[in-house]
Amino acid sequence: MFKSFTSSFSKKGGKSSTQIESLKDDIIRVQDELKTILSKLEDVELSEKSKEDVELSEKSKEDSEKSIIETQDSNNDTDSDSDSDNEDSVKEDINDQTISIDGFDGTVKNLKSTMKSKIKQLSKTPRYKDKADKFSKILTEVDESGTVDEIKDVLKKSYSATFKNNKLMGGKKTISRKKKSSNRSLKRH
Repeated sequence: MFKSFTSSFSKKGGKSSTQIESLKDDIIRVQDELKTILSKLEDVELSEKSKEDVELSEKSKEDSEKSIIETQDSNNDTDSDSDSDNEDSVKEDINDQTISIDGFDGTVKNLKSTMKSKIKQLSKTPRYKDKADKFSKILTEVDESGTVDEIKDVLKKSYSATFKNNKLMGGKKTISRKKKSSNRSLKRH
């Protein structure tokens, strides 16, 4: 009445369990091969990067030598050319200088860009055209100023230019609408 167990049923799962174990072994072997291939690729990339770094350093040396020669040549030019170049460099240096006013900390270039964006925002609607004109006058005065202190003075003189969280505030005002309170009283039981 009892069936005798054969060797195929001696393990749980029968033949499928042996196939699964062989597949696991194959997966482990493939993973090890992938690791070795990846390490070889990393070695190749490192060697290529080192070659590129050497080439870049050689190019930078050549460029620096060329720039030194060019600066020496430009120094030999007339004084009037150097004066105009110095004025341009002063303008560029002002844009890169940091400025801190109440509510604004950043470069002069960032200050000008925030003012331009506010002018653009206000000029979209005709209602705020006069505010946009005020800000554009302030911006032209900031452009004409030569130092950071002059820029601070211009912004202090103009009461309409206030900054909060590095953004120019002012201009648009929303009209608050008051809700009517209901005359209904609550009934309590």
